[in-house]
Amino acid sequence: FIPKFKSQALFPWEQLISVEERHHTNYYKFVNMFTDVKHLKENAARRKYLDFLLPTPKGRRFNSHNMYLYLFVRSFV
Repeated sequence: FIPKFKSQALFPWEQLISVEERHHTNYYKFVNMFTDVKHLKENAARRKYLDFLLPTPKGRRFNSHNMYLYLFVRSFV
């Protein structure tokens, strides 16, 4: 009875752990767009030749609300 019960009641822990690690990695990648995440090994390389597509906000548009959108869009450009 016990060996049969054990074989049917196994839970896919390895799969759940890998899903959780993927969620953490995606979260850290998102946060890394706005600040440095020390243990994230991926580095983003700046492409200066694409700067003309998204100019830096100046004057009154240089505030926290506009900068969030600017950095978000820039990370995908």
